[in-house]
Amino acid sequence: MKQGRKVSLLMAFVMVLSITAITVSEKNINVVQAASITGCNTLERSFTEDKISYQKVGDTYFGFNDNKIYAKKAGEKATKIASTSKYIITALTNGSKVYYQIGKTVYSVGQDGKNKKTVRTWKKDGYTLSGVYGSNVYYSYRYGEFDFDQHTYCYNMKTKKATRVFKNLAINQQQGIYMTVVGLANDVSPVELNCYNLKTKKLTNLCKEQLGGSFVGNKIYYAKFLSYDIDTYSYKFRIEYYDLKNDKTVKVKTINGLQYVCDFTSKGCYYMDQDYNKTFYNYKTGKTIKV
Repeated sequence: MKQGRKVSLLMAFVMVLSITAITVSEKNINVVQAASITGCNTLERSFTEDKISYQKVGDTYFGFNDNKIYAKKAGEKATKIASTSKYIITALTNGSKVYYQIGKTVYSVGQDGKNKKTVRTWKKDGYTLSGVYGSNVYYSYRYGEFDFDQHTYCYNMKTKKATRVFKNLAINQQQGIYMTVVGLANDVSPVELNCYNLKTKKLTNLCKEQLGGSFVGNKIYYAKFLSYDIDTYSYKFRIEYYDLKNDKTVKVKTINGLQYVCDFTSKGCYYMDQDYNKTFYNYKTGKTIKV
């Protein structure tokens, strides 16, 4: 990718990070399929203190922002189960425990806020918690934004040993026994997308160049890169999804004039337009709404 295009996209990506959070009321909570007993779900960050977006995993709702993690049962008030003056890098849960990272350390805590434990502490920066399956903790190492050596490792909490599982690939999200695995996760250019089955240890390539792959129910939605217009600094994508249950790829819609895809739902996707306005695109009607 040419440097001018990359700088332009990087600016767009920074703007996306600042406005992409979607606040969800309790009656419209993002209900995620319950994780298996041994698998976790990646939690989505809320960017405000007063409006936390909750995800249902098992029979409990979980939410977190930059320095607090909450849990609650249906119809009950949320309980703060973890709090820090520092930044929570990432958080995952299997419905009974929450695993989260602060600085160089990974912790676990029960859904009731009890039994907090230190899982792993690294000696240097660059490590990011990205998945938990049984006694295995998955994490990626990449020291800087422009460090192109990005690998993924598995640390066993019982044996205390770590092994490399992916070379030049990083885990983006986890849902139960499935993970989305991408190339150069911090790059705003289109990158490859894979689906990893933690149970069978099978890695399936879904797309060589895409943006924004994410779980929506039992599907993985992504925007397949088709072309780029240097004059308008915009992409042409085809929205597709991989059906986890039926093991097949379905083509949804081809869209022109996007800057960056932010998020997916089964009915449409959120993206940045050419003027960096966050917009919702309806797959069926082709209509757009600025949000």
